[in-house]
Amino acid sequence: MRWISSCLQIALLGISLLILLPHVVFAELARVRLTDGTVLRGHVELTEEQVLLRNIGGLVQYQRERVARIDWLEPAGNAQSEGMRRLYALAADDVAGHLELAKWLLDNQLPEAARKRCEYVLELQPDHELAKSLIESIPEADSDLDEEQPEDGKYKGVQPPPPLSALDVQRLKLSELRLSGPPERLNVFLHRVRGQRPVEDLVLEQIRDVPDYDPNWVRASNNSFPLG
Repeated sequence: MRWISSCLQIALLGISLLILLPHVVFAELARVRLTDGTVLRGHVELTEEQVLLRNIGGLVQYQRERVARIDWLEPAGNAQSEGMRRLYALAADDVAGHLELAKWLLDNQLPEAARKRCEYVLELQPDHELAKSLIESIPEADSDLDEEQPEDGKYKGVQPPPPLSALDVQRLKLSELRLSGPPERLNVFLHRVRGQRPVEDLVLEQIRDVPDYDPNWVRASNNSFPLG
């Protein structure tokens, strides 16, 4: 009956894929509260104007003004993600806050993002001396890459890829699993809300609802190695 165990693993793998696969590199688990009181949970990615949320129901996009609050359920995976979180926490007219964010971005090797914050401050206050001074200290985007580019300039201006987040690593692990042949050990972390029923129990409940249910199926699954 090891094929039952294999089927259970495939079912759980499908659930894991829906939960874990992010829309983009920087998508991270969060709880989003909209201005109308709706609360959604899923993997969230931020742009300067939108909140993108992906969960088992699919992908939804909201303009920033429709989002009242974002509660992050895991640490930021990299400096770019942390920078976007800090940007969303700022009020639009918080000149000092945007300037501090620009300094933080520059300290964390994100010069172009820092330049945007300085430009934004100067849009609000064109004579802001600190913003002018900071933007003048930011190196040009291609200055550090010129010596490393091929002579034909094919890759001129191409930025290095960002570091892999924990979710990216999980996605790579999942893509390496075989969906046929003998069952193999699964090493997938499933995000669960405190008090939520284990995924294994939910799968077994579905199995018991099958018209031709065989108790041996549950016995076989209980004898397989644990998941999650």
